[in-house]
Amino acid sequence: MKSNPSRIRTGLRLALLAVALTTSIVWQQAAAAEPTRAPDWPNLLSTAGRQAAMALPKSSPWHLEPTLADIEDAARAPQISAKARYEQHIAAAGTPPNVRANNPAGDQGAPAADTQSECGVAAFGNNVVVAWNDSKGLRLGTPTTVTSYAFSCDGGQTFTDGGNVPLIAAGHQSFGDCTLDVDAAGNFYMGVIYVGATQDVAVYRGNFSGCSFTWQTPVIAASGAGGALDKPFLCVDPTNGNVYCSYTRFAASTAIEVVRGTTLGTAWNVPVVLETAGGVQGSRPAVGPEGNLYVCWQAG
Repeated sequence: MKSNPSRIRTGLRLALLAVALTTSIVWQQAAAAEPTRAPDWPNLLSTAGRQAAMALPKSSPWHLEPTLADIEDAARAPQISAKARYEQHIAAAGTPPNVRANNPAGDQGAPAADTQSECGVAAFGNNVVVAWNDSKGLRLGTPTTVTSYAFSCDGGQTFTDGGNVPLIAAGHQSFGDCTLDVDAAGNFYMGVIYVGATQDVAVYRGNFSGCSFTWQTPVIAASGAGGALDKPFLCVDPTNGNVYCSYTRFAASTAIEVVRGTTLGTAWNVPVVLETAGGVQGSRPAVGPEGNLYVCWQAG
C-alpha cells in the first residue's frame, strides 16, 4: 500500500542526520585511538574504494594521498555516469523494444489510473515471472484479484497475462504489493498482502511446466491478528531454499518483523521482531553469500 511521501522525506533526512552524527563520533574515536591497519591495506581497495579513501579528511587514519598513478588514471578515464554508460551500451547494442507484460483489457481508465505499480520480477534462465497490483481487482474486487501476474518462457520477449491468482477461500482477496524471487531449482515465490479475516502476508509458490506457469494455493506466512501487515518483501536463500519475508506490522506500535519459510515455503516460523519504533517502514531482506540474512528498512 502507499506510504506518505512527506514522512518518507522526513525519515530520510533524519536517517542522514543520524549517519552524519555517527560518522563524526566514529572519526573522533579513531583520532583518539589509532586503529591497527595491515601494511598493504591500500592495495586491497577497489578503484572506487581508493577514490573514497582519497576523499576522506586528512585527519582520518584511512585517508589516502593520491599517487601519480591515481592522477594519471583520473586524467585518462574521467568519471562516466551510470546513465551515460547505459546510453553507450544501448548505442552499441541497439535499443531493445519494450514488451508489455499485462493485458490492459478491463483496467481502470484515466483519471483513476491504469494498472498500478508495486511490480515484482524474477527470472530463471529464459523463464520470467512478473507481478503487479491490477486495477481490475481494485475496481471490481473479488472474484477479480488485485494481485495479477504474467509469465514468459522466451527470456521476456513475449508474455502471457495469467489473470487471477488462486485464493485460500472464497471471499478472500490477494492485495498485491508483490515481490518475487526464485530458488536454485526454479521454484518461484511471491509475497503479497492477503486479506481473509485479517490483513496477513501470504506467500505463493509457482512452477513452469514447459511454457505454462501455475501458482499453488498460497500459505499464510504471517498473521495480522496482532496488527495489520503491510509492505511484504521476499527473498530466497539460493543455497538451502529457505524463504524469508519481512514486513511492517501496524498495531499499538509499529514494528518491522521477518519470518522464515522452509519445505518449499509451506512451513513458517513465528515472527522475529527486528525493530519497534515510530516511522519504520519499507523493509528489504537479502541473503549474503555466507548464508546470513540481512534486513534493512526506513526509520525516522
